[in-house]
Amino acid sequence: MDAQRQQTLWAIALENYQAAVLMAQQGWHNVSVACSYYAVFIAMWVALGDPPGRRWEHGGIVEQFAPGQWRTPPAPIERELTRAIRRLYADRLAANYRAVQLSLLESTASLTTAIHVLRLVSGVYGLSQGGIILGSPQSLSPKTCLSWCRRRLRQKPRWCRSRGPMRTKITTLLS
Repeated sequence: MDAQRQQTLWAIALENYQAAVLMAQQGWHNVSVACSYYAVFIAMWVALGDPPGRRWEHGGIVEQFAPGQWRTPPAPIERELTRAIRRLYADRLAANYRAVQLSLLESTASLTTAIHVLRLVSGVYGLSQGGIILGSPQSLSPKTCLSWCRRRLRQKPRWCRSRGPMRTKITTLLS
């Protein structure tokens, strides 16, 4: 993939992320999840380069991304992040093809997954974040985010009063 194509795809990934944030702010959680998914899909495409065949398949791109051969030095992606990407894909399918009404919880989890993937890819390739603050590695580890989301699932009505590291980030995203 040449630099021009990489920049074009990266801009589309960031645009999808920004759309996901805006949709979550409007309470359109199904659309937010779909936009988060496409931000992640395109970021993985940027990381992996153009597909060996005609196009990347949705189910297969994660299998190529997760081993981390595109990183220098090669290192597998954390299991929690790989699971979060698969969950995001499943949520997008549920929203788009099974007419499942998603909630703030799924929308927030999808934005968190997108933040992690975008941050990871931008760090490896030195890509601009386009003015989007994707969070610091200390405050947004995949394990922290997943446990935060699990706790919020059990205490859903009080999620915005959380004192955890995600409070500021999620409040900022959804306000």
